[in-house]
Amino acid sequence: MTTTHTIEFSVSDTILDSDEKCEAIVESIIDEFVPAVGITTGTCSDEIAVRLMIELAFQIGATHSANSVLDLIVAVTDAARAGQAAALETQNACDHPEQVLMDMECLPGKH
Repeated sequence: MTTTHTIEFSVSDTILDSDEKCEAIVESIIDEFVPAVGITTGTCSDEIAVRLMIELAFQIGATHSANSVLDLIVAVTDAARAGQAAALETQNACDHPEQVLMDMECLPGKH
């Protein structure tokens, strides 16, 4: 018999500004949904986040102009650097955070 799990996360519907609403949705996915999926499935939430970012980057690449993709790469690089700086500052970084990326096996031509 297969077990089915339900995972819920919430975003306030009182937010009217589009940018604020998008930010709230993204924060909810990062803070609530990804960790819940990791716990429910017994999967590392860091690996889920990395794979999600790769899939989203593929979708952006497939649906946006080259300039938009380059802007995305710059923004992701800046965010990764800021995150690394914050992790070093608080000393809460994983023992081997780069291992998640190195362990991923992507086939040629596969994102």
